[in-house]
Amino acid sequence: MKLGTKIAIVMSALTTTVLSTLGVLDVERDRSFFEADTTHDQLTIANVLASGAERQLQAGRDQDVTALLSSETRREGQLEVVWGWLDPPALGAVPRMSTELTARLARAGWLSFRTEGANAKQWTMVPGAAADGRHFFVAVGESLQPERAHLIANAVRTGGSILLLALLCSGAIVAIGRRFVGKPVESLVEHARRVAAGDLTRRLHVGQNDEIGVLAREMNTMTEALA
Repeated sequence: MKLGTKIAIVMSALTTTVLSTLGVLDVERDRSFFEADTTHDQLTIANVLASGAERQLQAGRDQDVTALLSSETRREGQLEVVWGWLDPPALGAVPRMSTELTARLARAGWLSFRTEGANAKQWTMVPGAAADGRHFFVAVGESLQPERAHLIANAVRTGGSILLLALLCSGAIVAIGRRFVGKPVESLVEHARRVAAGDLTRRLHVGQNDEIGVLAREMNTMTEALA
């Protein structure tokens, strides 16, 4: 394998690695932004709805809470809004909810988590208290399909961009390697063969001031000495 080809392969591999790392970081940053933005929006909605539900429950109007949250679900379209009492029978309203998560909800004042599967969603929950001292929760869920579709499209675009840049960089590296390494080395080899055959009339002109240029000048000096 020629030296220029080796340099091109190494540089191309390094370029592809750097671009791929940047691409992965970009997709991960996009995902984190989506999650933070969704959490913020859901938490705002859940706090507003929990305040309204708390007033209705303290007045003993449980059905009005259900009607309020149902109307919010219809109005928002992409959101699913549910509520229930913070005891085991009501926890089935939110997938993956458990007694442990309920304790975390009580300590932190709000809770956000994601469910997986075909109907994957992000849920954000806030607690509230009724007049009789019982505690309830309001949960806002949103499908993760739009986010995942965006991230997949972004990953495809990023991957295509990385592939294109890698090809362009590889082509540029091969061309530069050929110009500054491949051709000068071929000239050195050709000159050495001419000297070995007894032709001492020609001189090298590589036009470089690097190590290859120094070697060419030294070979010219050697040829002149032999002549």
